[in-house]
Amino acid sequence: MTKTKSIALAAFATFALISCEELENLCNIDTEDLEFTEDYNLYLNAATYMYQITDRAMRNQILTNTGTAVIDGANCTRTPDSVIVDFGLGTSCADGKIRKGAFRMGYSGSYATPGSTIGFKLSGYQENDLPFTGEIGLTNISAGTPAYSLALNKISSNDAEVNGTITATWISGFATEADLTDDKFTLAGNMNMLSKANSIEIAGTVLAPVLIDASCPFLFVEGQIELMPNDTTLPQAMVDFVPGDCANVFKTTVDCDGNVLSFAYPIK
Repeated sequence: MTKTKSIALAAFATFALISCEELENLCNIDTEDLEFTEDYNLYLNAATYMYQITDRAMRNQILTNTGTAVIDGANCTRTPDSVIVDFGLGTSCADGKIRKGAFRMGYSGSYATPGSTIGFKLSGYQENDLPFTGEIGLTNISAGTPAYSLALNKISSNDAEVNGTITATWISGFATEADLTDDKFTLAGNMNMLSKANSIEIAGTVLAPVLIDASCPFLFVEGQIELMPNDTTLPQAMVDFVPGDCANVFKTTVDCDGNVLSFAYPIK
């Protein structure tokens, strides 16, 4: 039996939730062949946090008024044209992850004003001992509802590299900068991931907006992403962040010779 190369977007009610062993037996797909779905989720989470900490620093009135503030355990410093978010040698953040190093941001215009821009670099930044390097560009593209375009310019770790453009559109919480738990926004667009170990590239496209809810420690509440490897021996897949009360689970779905199969992973 050959590995499938297509994705099926049938109703979730038709999915068969199976084990990884059953998937391997039915479709000749090794469990390792689908590890890219977990890795992709990890990097999307990291990129989302980079936006969140930028947003929180730029909206923080204490930082604006005094030039210094602590945000999610990081020491932040603001000047008329730059912000440094410094996690030092190791800070335990609200999501339970240990972060080190700093973000160094230069900005032009007021963050809340359409057309304003932010460019920042990662400086010795690590998340749970995974080092990241790279540059990010952020532009306010609002037309009424706050919205920001996040250009990921080759954000890299030891294992992979991601790039793409993601749009964050706010639902609630933008005006209440002191309360970070009520922040809700959606992500749309694309993010591609290149594995440094085997040069396999995964093209990721948001099919249904990914909802970010800051009151949930796992961030991703719902949404669907199509993942398409450039290696034809790997299956295409759809990642679905299952709606629920912070369920900490996403489902990966593949088309196995016409049978739509799905199984769950915990959110990293």
